[in-house]
Amino acid sequence: MPDHHWQRHIGRRWSRGAVVTAMAALEPRLRLQDPAQQGPFKVSFLLQELDQGILPVVRQTLQQHHLPARPHLFQHWYLDVLPPTASKTEALRYIALRWQLPLTAILVQASQQGDGELLRGLPCGVVPDDHDPALESLRNHRRVFFASTPQAWGLLEGLDHHRFLRR
Repeated sequence: MPDHHWQRHIGRRWSRGAVVTAMAALEPRLRLQDPAQQGPFKVSFLLQELDQGILPVVRQTLQQHHLPARPHLFQHWYLDVLPPTASKTEALRYIALRWQLPLTAILVQASQQGDGELLRGLPCGVVPDDHDPALESLRNHRRVFFASTPQAWGLLEGLDHHRFLRR
């Protein structure tokens, strides 16, 4: 079920149409993804070629149009533009407050480029062995465990490391 309070929170000053219009200036470097990949609080693009320098250009374009929005690049090819208050970390914090869960009761597995924000923002994280190299910078982060096994096995290793299996 949609949470209307959360939608109001992240939708404040968000103009999806204005973002689409502003980002049109960056074609052909990127193009809109299919409608199935779009959402009311997300504009999704596909990079036409690998371009690690696209984020500063997108931020500058959004600033020039006075649009409060945040670009998010993941898997090196996909770019989402979101309201500035919409993030995975903030969504998990919101759910924890709403359901009265301590943040220490939430474990996050992250394996893709762009998941670093999520790992930095929560107390318990696990990165499986088959992770994107972009997450290597978090290897010394105190609450992020790097598993020696891939995929679900890495998650199980992280559950054990953070003592979720002993609670």
